[in-house]
Amino acid sequence: MTTDEDGNEVRKDGTNAVWEAVNQKPLVIPSPKYGQPVVMRPDGYDWRSGPAGVESKNLGHFTEGDLTLSTYRWAAGGRVALGAERTSIVWLAQGSVSLDGRTLGPRTLVFSDYGEEHELVGEEPGAATVIGLPVAE
Repeated sequence: MTTDEDGNEVRKDGTNAVWEAVNQKPLVIPSPKYGQPVVMRPDGYDWRSGPAGVESKNLGHFTEGDLTLSTYRWAAGGRVALGAERTSIVWLAQGSVSLDGRTLGPRTLVFSDYGEEHELVGEEPGAATVIGLPVAE
């Protein structure tokens, strides 16, 4: 609870109040985009050959912000590039990769922030799922 300039009590949900204080604008919750959950069956998508021993499946692009979901698999030495144009979250499901001199194994989460570029280099064959967050405006 806070008070406005006139001394009146203003009550807000704590999450909304923090969001509005940080962003300096009201929180606007958009109308739902989908009537029900989107269920994907990745086995129904074809693998597409990419550079340097990597194959990928583009599972979808969602909303006007272009949230993306992809899956990758690579051979030893395969390289997966994470571009600077968006924030990416990578879930390493199998195998291992090298990132900035460190070896990362299965069940590891990699966060690549907007403006950063990273390259995952397969140390052994593996697979990962990548969530590309909406492009920053």
